[in-house]
Amino acid sequence: MFWIAALTVFATNVEIRVPAHRRSPFSGAVYERAVKLDVAGDVSGALEIYGLAALQEPRNAARAEYHITLSRAIIKLEFLGRPLTPDDDLSLGVQYANKFTALKRETGRRIRRIYDRAEAALKRAMSAMPGEANPVLCLAGLYAENDDLEQARKTFALVRGRPLTPTDRYNLACYHFSAGEIPLALDTLRQLFREIDVKNRRHYVDWILKSDDFYTLHDDERLLTILSAADPQQLQRKRP
Repeated sequence: MFWIAALTVFATNVEIRVPAHRRSPFSGAVYERAVKLDVAGDVSGALEIYGLAALQEPRNAARAEYHITLSRAIIKLEFLGRPLTPDDDLSLGVQYANKFTALKRETGRRIRRIYDRAEAALKRAMSAMPGEANPVLCLAGLYAENDDLEQARKTFALVRGRPLTPTDRYNLACYHFSAGEIPLALDTLRQLFREIDVKNRRHYVDWILKSDDFYTLHDDERLLTILSAADPQQLQRKRP
């Protein structure tokens, strides 16, 4: 099983992520079985095997728990037993988008079924929440993760004039990262951490360290400096 790593090429203010393959840091027989089930669309089966991987393969435990979080949220929202609200659609779209990125990172494949569900849910949320930036940013980020930068930038342009909440600003940083605009992503993250309280800084640092947000920068001194300033104790615990 392979994952998409990223090399950076500096051009004006953009760092273009060039695909490169290497052995997955998440390899392991049980974990790889879970990923294969996930790719095949057996979400419930994958969820069970991710649980086994978390118990039986300590080096994959944190990653398996991340997939468990995504899979449980997807299953819950897909089987609510009632029509989805706009907030439900936004959450479902984000969970599918995160799953799309995770499996792309680990296998080098773009799972169309997951991408289509993420796009559909985020489009519904965007249509039902006019004037809000978050669904637009998340949809633009999905397009960028799929390397459709033309569509990503067209969608991102719709954000203009919309007020930004702290959550919006975080997703703005994620969009810039996915679009290869690394300096803008880091600047936006710095600004966010200056504006939010300690509790929320801890929340975002924890999520960044365990998710795929900014994943090619997880060993980059620029990001580590930002996270250390936001929550030095947590960074020391998780990255000794």
